[in-house]
Amino acid sequence: MAAMLQTRRLGPGFTQTLGWWVVLGGQGDDGIVTHGGETPGYTCTVAYDPKTRVGVVVLSNSAENDGGLAWHLLRPNFPMATSAAEKARRNHKETAIDPQLLERYIGQYQPPAGGNVTIERQGDALVLKSESAPQGLRLHAESEQKFFILETDLQVTFQVEGRSRATNLVIHFAGIDTLAPRIESQPEKQ
Repeated sequence: MAAMLQTRRLGPGFTQTLGWWVVLGGQGDDGIVTHGGETPGYTCTVAYDPKTRVGVVVLSNSAENDGGLAWHLLRPNFPMATSAAEKARRNHKETAIDPQLLERYIGQYQPPAGGNVTIERQGDALVLKSESAPQGLRLHAESEQKFFILETDLQVTFQVEGRSRATNLVIHFAGIDTLAPRIESQPEKQ
């Protein structure tokens, strides 16, 4: 660990080391060593204070890091951020749509990187399932073709020609739009 922290690149309010970030809590603070990761619907943060030898691991079923909880536990002067769900509600307005429209979106879509995305209907709602979210994430309608997820900063837009089924799913995540064409289910071999 000591060797990893020796090589440093300075940044505004933080220092980058080999595999870690050192975040400063203010003037004269030696900083905390931290790293995090996320997948749609889940995040984790590891933070460690080398001076006090105290570490924190925060696992969250939220889209955006832990809102600063790990850092706040080690340095109470770090502010806590609002949750991903609160941000999604602030940035997206859910609207009611005709439940019959949902049928056109049900199916499997294939992003270029692989790992199919499945859209299922559960009652009057759609659920997005993938390898990283096998439990499913509920889609909230913003319009007839645009949906958002509360647990992560991910939105989807269904591309529909006329009144037929959706031909494509556009996934909006981390500032990137990914086109995922609908794939037809393969008939089972007998």
